[in-house]
Amino acid sequence: ATEQNSVGYEVQVSADGRTFRVLGFVRSETADASTPRTYQFRDTEPGKAGLHYYRLRQLDTDGKASFYGPRTVDFGRQPPAVQVYPNPFGQQLTLRLTNPGTAQPAHIRLFDAAGQAVLSRWVPLPAGATRLVVPLDDQLPAGLYLLALSYNKHTEYVRLMRE
Repeated sequence: ATEQNSVGYEVQVSADGRTFRVLGFVRSETADASTPRTYQFRDTEPGKAGLHYYRLRQLDTDGKASFYGPRTVDFGRQPPAVQVYPNPFGQQLTLRLTNPGTAQPAHIRLFDAAGQAVLSRWVPLPAGATRLVVPLDDQLPAGLYLLALSYNKHTEYVRLMRE
């Protein structure tokens, strides 16, 4: 599109389509252009999964602003990998994972082979790479178990064995 009195474009992103935050800024080539211009911006933030919303906020030299969009981008399902060890486990489990979102509580559940929950615990999960140590009841019998770790609106499952 043509531009008149344009300073540039603020690129904004939202995970819910309502609350947007500034991702970057693209300066106009010239304040006034009579021919259409093409600009590019690459979102390089790591850890995005699912649907995200993008919009532009055009800023003018006189302080006025106009919004364009939103447009959606589906990053697909990219669940973060969770490593659980030792397996077979004894008195505790250690979980290593990367939380691409913000700090939040995570729900850890452990199910026995019959599907009964033998552990249900909420733990704080910081943003970024983390290591969680989960002490276990020493009365858990030997056998197969399923660990469920829920956070970021996603649940990771890991099959485990008790010695």
